[in-house]
Amino acid sequence: MNPSHQERRAPMPRPVNPDDFEIGRRIYTARRRKGIPQQEASIAVGMASTALSEIERGVRTLKAPTLAKIAALLDADPTFLLTGAPGRGSLTPREHKHIQNCRQLTPARFDAIERIVATPEARTC
Repeated sequence: MNPSHQERRAPMPRPVNPDDFEIGRRIYTARRRKGIPQQEASIAVGMASTALSEIERGVRTLKAPTLAKIAALLDADPTFLLTGAPGRGSLTPREHKHIQNCRQLTPARFDAIERIVATPEARTC
C-alpha cells in the first residue's frame, strides 16, 4: 500500500489524571454557579476556550498562574479549587469581615465577646 494513501488515525485521547479531573470539576462548578460562560471566562483569564475546556475536563494540568487567574475571576479560594477542602470559599464576605475584626481585638476583649456569645440567650439569635 502506498504510504500517501494510508488511513489517518484520530489522535489518542489524553489520559485523565484523577486529581486534575476533580480540580477541573470544581472549576467548572464554580464557573457555572457564577453564570460565566466558558468563552467569556477563557478570555478573562487570557487563554483559549479549548484550553479551559481541557482543564475543566481534567485532561490538562493546571499551572499556578492560571489557577490564580481563574480563582480571582470566580472569587474562589485557590486552595479549595485544588483540594476541595473548605476554606475562604465557604465563608461569606460578612463572615470574613467578622474574622478580620476578631483578629484585631485584644485578648481581653476577645474573651469578653466569647463569654457573651456562649450565653444561652446568644445561641437563640
